Amino acid sequence: MRLPVLSAVLACCGASLAMSQSLDLTLTDPDQIAAECGGTAAAGEVLFTSCSACHALQPEDARPTQAGPHLGALFGREVAAVDGYAYSPGLRQLQAEGAIWEREALHAYLQGDLLPDTHPVVAGEQDRRDILTFVRVATLPPPPARGELVVPPEVLAIEGDPAYGEYLASECAGCHRSGSGNVPAIDLLDGEYFITAMHEYRARARTNETMRLIAARLTDEEIAALAAYYLSIE
Repeated sequence: MRLPVLSAVLACCGASLAMSQSLDLTLTDPDQIAAECGGTAAAGEVLFTSCSACHALQPEDARPTQAGPHLGALFGREVAAVDGYAYSPGLRQLQAEGAIWEREALHAYLQGDLLPDTHPVVAGEQDRRDILTFVRVATLPPPPARGELVVPPEVLAIEGDPAYGEYLASECAGCHRSGSGNVPAIDLLDGEYFITAMHEYRARARTNETMRLIAARLTDEEIAALAAYYLSIE
């Protein structure tokens, strides 16, 4: 049982705790984040100019003159969690209850339903969606450099199904046929190399936008299946 105050506010707003927990914080692709948040980062950036008087996007950008805490790692962060900031009693109470900043809580706070008179109201729902989309995209951690990403051993150990990989590979064949120009062939690639490369695309360590989008859609099991299939081709 958690967030008695916050859950009551969300209930009044027609939101459920299940919805408030629904963000996939592993997403790094801006288009996927925009789809999940329901906003446009470019529009949110324009709107955020009003917010930037009080809030920096990252801790290193915070200025002593700003009245609000920085917004780095805001999504999924515990309420009132920035060290050294003098939060209001209401926010401190939410912190004591274990509240975290999830999508519906942030909407409730920005529209003034959660702790009214403690924050400028953003009345328009689409404006809130745009601002939150921008903040989430703008505060993504920098991608690792190519070669820095370490794929967990348990992920590398997933036993891929070559038959399922062959089914998935139909989407890859159009570009990755052997000898098809500047696009490299991927048959007979070492399995660990293939899996690591796909996870590097997913983490934005590799720069090809098409491959980033494809890798972001694949599960760990699907990547393992593709690796098994391509390794099996003779």
